[in-house]
Amino acid sequence: MPLVIEPQLATLVDRHPASSDWSYKIKFDGYRMLARVENGTTTLITRNGHDWTSRMPRLRKALASIGADHLWLDAEAVVLDASGKPDFNALQNAFDRRRTPDLVLFVFHLLWPNGVDLREEPLRQRRKLLLDRAVGRSREPAHPLIQ
Repeated sequence: MPLVIEPQLATLVDRHPASSDWSYKIKFDGYRMLARVENGTTTLITRNGHDWTSRMPRLRKALASIGADHLWLDAEAVVLDASGKPDFNALQNAFDRRRTPDLVLFVFHLLWPNGVDLREEPLRQRRKLLLDRAVGRSREPAHPLIQ
């Protein structure tokens, strides 16, 4: 499993393509994060390569609880307001104050489950694998901090 991996960034467009074969990602207004799980050790890395694991202990524990031995996830860390919308100011304040219990991780991509590199697989297939792994048959998140 690689030590470093790049996030799968969306491309901003003015309008959707004419064909029906396209998808979109919601802009969560958070911090893009890569989560690496290997042999029980979880690391949370910013899109610029900084290790922020110590800043997000609850997310680290939540990721450790999903039971993966080798895994890379591409995600966004956010703080939600009372109505459930991302609040970027609250996110910045959480990190400035080193109080991050309200962070939620929205996972976009399952990149490397159990030693299998999925980065070149079609997005639809990766999304299906992510959904199957994250929520299983219950259709509920595997952990409330990971959506």
